Amino acid sequence: YLHWAWLMVLYLEMQFRSTVYSIFAWNILECLAFIGLTLLHEIGRVGACSMVGGRNSEIVLWPLGGKSNAKVPPRVITALWIYIAALLVNILVIALIQGILFLKAERGRFLNEDGAQFVAAVLTMNLVIMVFNSLPAYSFGGSEIAQIILRPRIGNALSLAKLSGRFRY
Repeated sequence: YLHWAWLMVLYLEMQFRSTVYSIFAWNILECLAFIGLTLLHEIGRVGACSMVGGRNSEIVLWPLGGKSNAKVPPRVITALWIYIAALLVNILVIALIQGILFLKAERGRFLNEDGAQFVAAVLTMNLVIMVFNSLPAYSFGGSEIAQIILRPRIGNALSLAKLSGRFRY
């Protein structure tokens, strides 16, 4: 499902970035790219979950990431892999875009101004998604990684999810 907050992203795109491109279609493409990058991030998580025997039935996409109701196997290394895999997808997207730009430059074909601006925006959006999901704040992947690493030291009673469970969105 797409979270309603995407309407705010679309509004902000039209309000503050409408003069960035010469054609408004680039703005729409930018919004679609943001949704696509978020979806790719979540597909990385869901794919890793199914690789290790977990199940997932639903993903809610919101502008800074997504939330899935993954049923993760209770092994530390598999849970860690699931959250790291989503971040690896973002790193792969950066590598692919940089590789394409390198090949374009090698052949002497450069993007027009709108195309260059779009690629810079996509790289920035991807980096923002990756950084926000790396933060050790509850419901982001970074908090799950921190919880997995700290659980053997602090125990389940002081689990980050239990401490911050009342602050869910």
